[in-house]
Amino acid sequence: MRIIAVCHDWLQLFMLKRKLRKAAPGDEIAGFTKQERALGHAMCKVVDAVFVDISCRKPVRSFVERLQELNPCINLIFIAEKADGYYMASAFKLHASGYIIKPYGVKEIEAELKNLRYTGRDPWP
Repeated sequence: MRIIAVCHDWLQLFMLKRKLRKAAPGDEIAGFTKQERALGHAMCKVVDAVFVDISCRKPVRSFVERLQELNPCINLIFIAEKADGYYMASAFKLHASGYIIKPYGVKEIEAELKNLRYTGRDPWP
């Protein structure tokens, strides 16, 4: 599986990638602090899942919609500071696969990966 992590803070991105590697050993994991670079990566390779920190300084909606245009079966997992009703509702309007609240650990990531909306066996529309 190909997974990308997107977080504006490089230290938080480093920690997220570290937890992803523990939760999904053997999977291809790439991390980006800039949404534009993550989109460029997704244009070159089919990405199965993306973990997006929604505390990013840039709006996340347009970024996520572009990812969905590239791959309608992409799994979106949002990471948030708190269980905010507005952000949770927005995430589910975008048909998110999951939602993680900080602080989180490997177990939370494993749970999201086990319950993905789309699996590698899903046909593309």
